[in-house]
Amino acid sequence: MSDASVTLRLEQADDLEYVEQLLAENGLPAGDVRSKPDCFFVAVQDGERVGVGSVPILVPPIGW
Repeated sequence: MSDASVTLRLEQADDLEYVEQLLAENGLPAGDVRSKPDCFFVAVQDGERVGVGSVPILVPPIGW
């Protein structure tokens, strides 16, 4: 087993193209990356992006 760790962080503005590209390369929908950036996370290991994930928000915010 390795001592390497992966950190998850919210997607940042400079991650948009990376997230869209990685999703598209894997046949996943990427159309909502720019409209819902708060749903996407980037996995970082040793300062390098190594993956993405998302948690969809299914409940509308209060006030809708």
